[in-house]
Amino acid sequence: MLWFTKDKRARMTHRYKERALYVDLLQRDLALPTQVRDNTLLARRGVDAADADPHEFATLFGEPMPEHLRIAVHLETDLWVAIHTTLDGARNAKLAPQEYQRLVPNLRRELETLQKLLALQAEIMYSPLSKHFTEQLTLLRAVRA
Repeated sequence: MLWFTKDKRARMTHRYKERALYVDLLQRDLALPTQVRDNTLLARRGVDAADADPHEFATLFGEPMPEHLRIAVHLETDLWVAIHTTLDGARNAKLAPQEYQRLVPNLRRELETLQKLLALQAEIMYSPLSKHFTEQLTLLRAVRA
């Protein structure tokens, strides 16, 4: 049965790794007010990609996502939306550089949580454990609260 899921798991994992690259790019350029427009667009790509994951999973595997992965994707989408909303608001408000810098620490925390979550989602694709991942997701949710 391994042959049935191997390439499909790799394709889903690649989606998580691609979004982890988005997070890396955002972390690198986050403190630069001149990059707000590009960062907003990148965050929007993250929202759209995470939002498409349940459909992509169902298309690849012919069944819905397991509950713990669905919860993880929902949390990821919420994080991307929060990041996008903050960046888009800053862009539309045309904040002065010092005002924008006040937003950066919270955005960094959100991005760090997102990075951990994406790594966890990639791990979920290769493990039958669910209780362990549910506990990890609960911890990540608590960080956000």
